[in-house]
Amino acid sequence: IIFAENISEQGLGSEGKIFTQQGIQSALLIPLNFGRETIGLLGIGSHKPASPCQQDTIEAMHMVSIIFVNALMRQKSDERLMAERQRIEATLHTNEQQYKQLVEKATDMIYRINVQGYCTYVNPITIRTMGYTNDKEIIGRHYTEFIHPDFRTMLVNAYHHQQLNQIENSYYEFVAIGKDHKPIWLGQKVQILTEQGQVVGFQALARDITKRRETEEKLRTRSKELNATNAKLAKALRAKDEFLANMSHELRTPLNAVIGYSEMLQEDLREMDYMEFLPDLERIESAGRHLLQLINDILDLSKIEAGQAELFLEWFDVDALVNEVVGLIRPLLDKNNNALEINRSDEIGSVYADQMKVRQCLFNLLSNATKFTENGTVTVALDRLDGQVVFRVSDTGVGMSNEQLGRIFEPFTQADLSTTRKYGGTGLGLSITQRFCEMMGGDISVISKFGEGSTFTMWLPVEVSLTQSLAE
Repeated sequence: IIFAENISEQGLGSEGKIFTQQGIQSALLIPLNFGRETIGLLGIGSHKPASPCQQDTIEAMHMVSIIFVNALMRQKSDERLMAERQRIEATLHTNEQQYKQLVEKATDMIYRINVQGYCTYVNPITIRTMGYTNDKEIIGRHYTEFIHPDFRTMLVNAYHHQQLNQIENSYYEFVAIGKDHKPIWLGQKVQILTEQGQVVGFQALARDITKRRETEEKLRTRSKELNATNAKLAKALRAKDEFLANMSHELRTPLNAVIGYSEMLQEDLREMDYMEFLPDLERIESAGRHLLQLINDILDLSKIEAGQAELFLEWFDVDALVNEVVGLIRPLLDKNNNALEINRSDEIGSVYADQMKVRQCLFNLLSNATKFTENGTVTVALDRLDGQVVFRVSDTGVGMSNEQLGRIFEPFTQADLSTTRKYGGTGLGLSITQRFCEMMGGDISVISKFGEGSTFTMWLPVEVSLTQSLAE
């Protein structure tokens, strides 16, 4: 507290001049304190010199200073609150404008309804999708007016359930009805709107899914058609299997008789040294065996395609099997004047596989190599690598072009029609060989050059796993 009895005589410096310029000779000054901070001074002055102030005067001035500080602080607080309010309102206005722009320009439909079900807001894309020109045609109307009758009950129950259980978000798909009564499939995500814990409405974000639903319906229809077609095909396949099973017996029985009698007649004619009809009987036997092989190949392929081919796994010696097949091929080798070379690894040993199918695969490869080679060499190489037995059959025959290589494993396929006419065959041997290899968990490949020959390589596991082979 500062008390100046005679300011002009006491010489208060520059601060004193402020008083003397106003004609004030004496003054009582009390600091205005807010906490530890002095924010100003409160004073009373007189145009005359004064005697010292009484204590009650000082106390009264002190009370006035407190009231003044409180009033000043309240004013500043109100100013700050007003400024903050203005800032918040400006931010809210900006956010509202940005939100409105986003909603108005959104590519998805956005709309709101109150708890009574009346529309309170729709964005422009909603108006356009529904076929209207402005929001006044929609706002104020009950949402069920825009729902297809088949979906009204479902949607009413869904909204009621979401409101009753205050489920934050839900998704529905339904058919809406536009202004032109055209059905529109909508997929919408619905969010509840709450105030003070009470649901006051719903906001939906929806999208036109008509094209998707139409595509799904087409797919369902197509799936039904395919199922019906598959059922017919399965029936046809069963009929084919039954036919082949019956025909195999009906055809094999007379063919075996023809082949058997032709062999007997040939022996009789040779014993009688009556050779005139021997060539005809040999052709009958050859044709019969060719037809029997064709029937067997077709039946094998049919069983494979029907998933009815079975594996009979056993241990057998690979060298013995190769010698057996070579013995069967030897007459054809001699007929075409071909040399045979066999290269065996010392560690071939035995394998656990289907011996009959391995024999047929090797026979098919050697038969083809011998048939398509004249005055050349057929080579069989055997090796054992990384748990697999490798059979490699090479020839110096006619070879194949890249185009022919691309379809060589297809059923009923040979290099071309001239090949069939010249060399015979059904075009099933390589296809069956490939299928048998795959059944046993193996594989087959070929490299060839037209006019120079071919090399077929067949891999088989040393020990075929029945589980693995079935998976293959």
